[in-house]
Amino acid sequence: MIELHRPVEDPFSDHVEEELEDLVVSHNIHRYSSDQKDKPDHPLPFIRDSKRVASGSEQIKSYLVDLKDDLYRMRRFTGDACYIDPDTGETC
Repeated sequence: MIELHRPVEDPFSDHVEEELEDLVVSHNIHRYSSDQKDKPDHPLPFIRDSKRVASGSEQIKSYLVDLKDDLYRMRRFTGDACYIDPDTGETC
């Protein structure tokens, strides 16, 4: 399960949350206020996906690129559609 841990007020976290929604991938959002007593174990914002943790804007951006690529490949070959191979022009 993908978990986004984020501050309540943060434009970058808003963007990441929107990206996850647009990807139509199962995820949970954990919001933390500045005065909250139970603090996470990494600097905010961060994404935890199983054992992988992406913390900071550059790692999160890289994680999202990898996730988009993985989802594209998975959905491309598991859908009920036929595709034209752009390299050979062959259809499935």
